[in-house]
Amino acid sequence: MRKKKTEFQSLGTRLIVAAVWIAVCLVVLLVLPVWATGILETIAAFFMAKELVCNTGLVNNKLIQALCIIQAILIPWFIYFNADVYAFIAMMFAFVFILFFAEITSKQKIGTNGIFAAFFGAYVFPFFISLLVPMMNLNNGRNLVLIPFISAWCADAGAYFIGSKFGKHKLAPSISPKKSIEGAFGGVAGGILGMLIYGIILHFCKTDVPWIAFIVIGFLGSFFGLLGDLFLSYIKRDCKIKDFGNFLPGHGGVLDRFDSVLFVVPVCYYLFLIV
Repeated sequence: MRKKKTEFQSLGTRLIVAAVWIAVCLVVLLVLPVWATGILETIAAFFMAKELVCNTGLVNNKLIQALCIIQAILIPWFIYFNADVYAFIAMMFAFVFILFFAEITSKQKIGTNGIFAAFFGAYVFPFFISLLVPMMNLNNGRNLVLIPFISAWCADAGAYFIGSKFGKHKLAPSISPKKSIEGAFGGVAGGILGMLIYGIILHFCKTDVPWIAFIVIGFLGSFFGLLGDLFLSYIKRDCKIKDFGNFLPGHGGVLDRFDSVLFVVPVCYYLFLIV
């Protein structure tokens, strides 16, 4: 009885935190000025960098940890102000040089895994999430910016329900034992269905996007969302940690909650540029 009560409380916490964050994201993305999205991206980038380089134990050098976090929170504003691409590349190469210099000279070695973690935490993940602002600046961007979230989370829901009911064949047991091949197909179905429903909503909002685009986004969103989930699950399993953090009670860290969305954002943005 006590166990069931604890599970119920945990579920309640998860639902409340999810509801609050969904509400915050909707207000920021749909109502507030674009700079508010830049602030939201900065907060996300901060926690992503901190969780990846500090909480995993992959980077123990305090100076490199601090440098990664500083670089991460700068990325959204480089994108926001449309900074010169050569300045961005120069800053990236300088960062990589500092990493290797620290590895050679410091007694507190970073290691190959630490270098990759530092680079992903300081640049790759912040860059992915920072593409929300350029997406909002596209035609009908306020409507399009929700698509990565809807695609990824509908795919997650479809994978969970189909996988829990029909899942028999393991997808990647060494990385994520609960994921199944049946669940992966359920994720594709959920992603496409979610996109088609959102397409109907956009149609009534006078935002017409080709239906084939919603099907493609639903498929790609489920695929890259699953890829992001597995990629970060692999890191957690390799580092022997359950969650990346505890910033979101009941959900873990920012990377735990937005692992699938993170990989879908750049796919959607560059697809919108083509369409």
